[in-house]
Amino acid sequence: MLDSAGWRTRAVLTCVRIAADGGSLDRLHRAIEVEIFRGSQRLAKAQEDGNADGFESLVDDECDDVEELLGMAFAACQSFVTRVRGRISLLNEVCTQDFSRFAIKPDAVLTLGSRHGCDSFSSVEAIWEVANFWKHSEEWHTRENEVEGRFVRVWDTNPKNAWTVEVVTTMGLTPGSTGSLRTAARNLD
Repeated sequence: MLDSAGWRTRAVLTCVRIAADGGSLDRLHRAIEVEIFRGSQRLAKAQEDGNADGFESLVDDECDDVEELLGMAFAACQSFVTRVRGRISLLNEVCTQDFSRFAIKPDAVLTLGSRHGCDSFSSVEAIWEVANFWKHSEEWHTRENEVEGRFVRVWDTNPKNAWTVEVVTTMGLTPGSTGSLRTAARNLD
């Protein structure tokens, strides 16, 4: 039989599990997948119709739509991670009161999953930083940098965006690309 501290801990662990098992993220991602598939169908139909100018215009529109949809998907994942971290913080409060120690550090959630970028960051960190990229990259300044005898555009970094820039650059994202989120999604597979 559990004492009151055991019941409190079990209740909070259940809250963490509920936050992690909620189906809303899956439902949202399925809806996004459906919209991306519908865009592919529109492109296939336009290509069949043979109108080259109309097809090129539609490709640009659909690519923009896919980037926006993927940005929403990454931001939804970030929101999910935030919800789980919040529940883990609550678990830590209970464990600290009842057992005088932490169960797990909330930020440890970000380090979970397979590793990317020569093991310098986890899948969860990559998703988190791609969401930050989607939300904030329009605010980032760029500059020309000489690399191996040619000039390439790079993001200026500052203390607020340095880690995000490092992660997304490692994932293959570049300033001015119209397919950054598609690149990020492919690199997380």
